[in-house]
Amino acid sequence: MLRFIGSISKAANSLYISQPAITKSIQKLEQELGITLFNRSPKGVCLTENGKVFFEFIKNGVESFFNGEHKLTALNNLETGILRIGASSTITRYFLLPYIEKFHTLYPKIEISITNHLTQNMISLLKKGSLDFLIVNLPMKLDSALNITPCAKLHDCFARKFNIQN
Repeated sequence: MLRFIGSISKAANSLYISQPAITKSIQKLEQELGITLFNRSPKGVCLTENGKVFFEFIKNGVESFFNGEHKLTALNNLETGILRIGASSTITRYFLLPYIEKFHTLYPKIEISITNHLTQNMISLLKKGSLDFLIVNLPMKLDSALNITPCAKLHDCFARKFNIQN
């Protein structure tokens, strides 16, 4: 970063770290490596030849770190990611769909995946980490590893056609 900024003070400001902390870290690294990484002058700092060689080896790691940090920030801010839900077709259609539509409106970049399966199979998927949460019909066999929160009361209704004979 100093290579592009040219000043320890400016680097400290951009990283929200004190200038003495960065200077101390650089000095410690230079001491451990037994080389000078930066030429210091009243105009600022620049990489030495050894510093340029070292930078070429670490720049991909630094970029990967910043990319990872950016990705985690995007995930935490719900700017990217996937929400994996387990639910029956009936629950999805008659209960979950309006919530999914509202969630998608608020967070359009979050992908939503819904898995339909037998409750016991979905519980296994949840425990393995393949699903984030389930919406299932109660009552069900209690499992101490699960946190069950009732969220709605639905009433099923079954209809059948009767043949009326004279």
